[in-house]
Amino acid sequence: MYAAFRQLGQSFHEIGNVKVLSRTQKVGEVPLPQEELPGGILPDEYISLGNSIDYYERLIEMGAEYAVEVLAALKDATRDESLRTSFSDVEAYGVSLNRDRSDAETFYREARNTIESGGPLPQEAGFEFAFTPGPDGEPIRFEFGSGHIGGFGDPGPSRRVAVLVGANGVGKTRLLAQIARVAYAAPRDRDELRDEGVIDGSPAFPSIVAVSYSSFDDFDPPRLTGDDPLQVARQLREGTGRYTYCGIRDVAAKFENPDEPTRLLTPDQLATLFAERIETVRSLNRWPMLTRALLPVLSEPSFPLGFERGSVPARFVLDHFLADDPRKVFGLLSSGHKIAMHLLASLAATLNRRGLALIDEPETHLHPPLLAALMTGLRNILDTLQSYAIVATHSPVVAQETLSSQVLIIGIGGASKATRRPDIETFGENTGTLTREIFGLHPDAADYTKVLDQMVATYGSIEALEAHLGAPLSGQALAYVSSAIARRS
Repeated sequence: MYAAFRQLGQSFHEIGNVKVLSRTQKVGEVPLPQEELPGGILPDEYISLGNSIDYYERLIEMGAEYAVEVLAALKDATRDESLRTSFSDVEAYGVSLNRDRSDAETFYREARNTIESGGPLPQEAGFEFAFTPGPDGEPIRFEFGSGHIGGFGDPGPSRRVAVLVGANGVGKTRLLAQIARVAYAAPRDRDELRDEGVIDGSPAFPSIVAVSYSSFDDFDPPRLTGDDPLQVARQLREGTGRYTYCGIRDVAAKFENPDEPTRLLTPDQLATLFAERIETVRSLNRWPMLTRALLPVLSEPSFPLGFERGSVPARFVLDHFLADDPRKVFGLLSSGHKIAMHLLASLAATLNRRGLALIDEPETHLHPPLLAALMTGLRNILDTLQSYAIVATHSPVVAQETLSSQVLIIGIGGASKATRRPDIETFGENTGTLTREIFGLHPDAADYTKVLDQMVATYGSIEALEAHLGAPLSGQALAYVSSAIARRS
């Protein structure tokens, strides 16, 4: 193990620990003398690997060009698969370079994505950025904090999720797609995407996961000049690239056959993909994280566990439920339960540390208690990975779980025109109040008021109206009818 430093004048700045291996090295031998490396360049018969992802994060914080130069000079293993292959028959390769790593390829992927992000990553304590959609839009400011107000471990609502609300047609889905395309580009490459939007003050993201289970929304993956379409398609299918899609559309096929219309995944394909994501989670040693994330979903009373709740310890519930055939179990679930399971498993398998998830209408096919359980699971994953999410929704349940400082309301003019914060605190507020104040559902917009007006005109009194209904009026309906009768009088 060696310590890497960057010298600037008379001062030294620590990069981190790095492992070095020579092609002729035997197990137990020291590959380099314990002194400075002349010229800072390893000879061709050497290979190196950072001891942790922190090594690559510190490098990218020192500048993208500098990071690339250093990794090239040190023959870094994450840069080139052929270089790793050429060392695979060296006895000390697995013993020294990849010691204590159950899945070295995953480490290579995360390190590579960190460098390819092209800039400093989001800070653990939180960050903020402004996104201006299109050339004529107005800036939309997103502010994120740590998982809990007051610092790690203290109780409090999460600030890792920003919520977008607005009427149909105001452009929430398009806004998410624009953010995905611009955020995917390294900061130095974002000028070519100015027609999509401009990010001001944003760090670079090592991974971006787009989530949409709608068959109508066209959430096209980002494309940059120089991208190899077939390589992008392979990474989309495997979930190994910096951009991953989670949903029911076959987005990889658009790169393989760009002239073909977008295909939807079949139920069998979704079940197979779910099983693959479960296997990836296991290989990443993220099974405990997924278990914690799915426990609220599995504990929701509507979920068909297949065994008595409480009969299995919480940490083993997911193992017991999936047994040996996740694909088969997935196929037996309802649409809503499938979406909840598929979404959380996909995030656990593909989202990198400090990554960004962009989630469009998670309430699709979910009843409110299951949606609340899903959001709890989402925040669990984000806290564990120190990652963040932007959620577009029509659901007051999502807003109820979120501080008003994290909620943005998009007006009728669309995301390019104006957004505002709620006038009330949304966290813990009554869903009826949120539906009225945040989503704009007032009595005049509801059909039941028109029905009551007609009944008041016909029956004239509360007693006659209730007699016709065969049941007492609800509290709100009674207040409305009383007011309507008073107006008629």
